[in-house]
Amino acid sequence: MAKLALAVEDESLLGFDRAAFRLTARAGQSAHRHFGKVVIVYRTVPNEMVLFLGSGRVDGLDHHAPEQQICRMVDYQAFAAPLASIAEARVPGVRRSLSLSDERFEEILRSASEFSALALDEANAVFAQDREAGLDAYLKVHDRVLQRWGHRCVFTGLQFAPSSTRPHPQLSVVAIRPRELGGPLHVRNYLPMVAEAGFAW
Repeated sequence: MAKLALAVEDESLLGFDRAAFRLTARAGQSAHRHFGKVVIVYRTVPNEMVLFLGSGRVDGLDHHAPEQQICRMVDYQAFAAPLASIAEARVPGVRRSLSLSDERFEEILRSASEFSALALDEANAVFAQDREAGLDAYLKVHDRVLQRWGHRCVFTGLQFAPSSTRPHPQLSVVAIRPRELGGPLHVRNYLPMVAEAGFAW
């Protein structure tokens, strides 16, 4: 049986290692077939990329609405920051679930683990420096994120001219996982968004 990654909507952390995710009824069917097994959960940025969020063991399903279910997980571990993948973003059925090879499944978990270690090392380095150095690091990340995405909002696709002012007058650089929740000050943890998208995020 292929390893499963589930597309989820909102999440509720229920304790130290428990979580619940809202998903479509069709994704719930896949989750049901993987009861008791470890799966990866992700969100999609439409037509752009997949953001792998964490992994856990499927523990149960509850009906939420006619076309939605709640998937309960135990042994849940959120990734330090979501892992972005463009390769899987256009796989058929990506808005419900992905069937991953053993190698790809293990690669995602390994990358998440390595990124967690990187985030911890980075946090220790930033806290060891003074506030000005931390601000300088943030400004560098801000600029690199905008350059990486071509000064384009990841949700609306609107593109803007580069600006010499910071923050950018039309684009916000928004953390995928906020710093206060352990998100690293790293280009992979930020996305450029117009103000409306950033507010909704």
